[in-house]
Amino acid sequence: MITGDLDAFKEDLSTKVVDAAKQIDRVIQDFTAGKLPLADWSPAEIKRYYPVVVTVSPLPVFLSTYDEVRGMVANAGYLTSTNIAELEITNVGELEMIESLLEDGHTLVQILESKTQDKFYRVIPLWHYLYATINDGTLRKGGSHLSTQREVLFDKISPLLFNIQGKDVNNT
Repeated sequence: MITGDLDAFKEDLSTKVVDAAKQIDRVIQDFTAGKLPLADWSPAEIKRYYPVVVTVSPLPVFLSTYDEVRGMVANAGYLTSTNIAELEITNVGELEMIESLLEDGHTLVQILESKTQDKFYRVIPLWHYLYATINDGTLRKGGSHLSTQREVLFDKISPLLFNIQGKDVNNT
């Protein structure tokens, strides 16, 4: 993403996210039409699709970024069916967080559905939502050095960002 140039940022969103949404939309249409058979899955069994675009690094996000991107996708005519949830944008680091939740019994559908149903969190990055709403201890810290350092930093700044209370916050 190019810092400071709104037009360049929108062009990046178009090439990175809208183009990905186009591909997701095509795959959903092909699957629904029976052109893309998947073993043990029938289009009739799928009640709702949850499109997710995964980026290598987080998008610069302001409160209007998600609405802007979702608007760009809708204006391009993608992911507009009523059985398709709002587009979610995540990054590789957030996938690590989701993995720990899946291991503890959460499902990706549950996570995406609850985030998109929340008026505030539907327009902010997934990791903010996970840290602010998963309070049952299932979000475990990652094992890598970078993950550990990221967690330490977040534990220190989270009270300022989200007014989060907890044992890690009280120890800082």
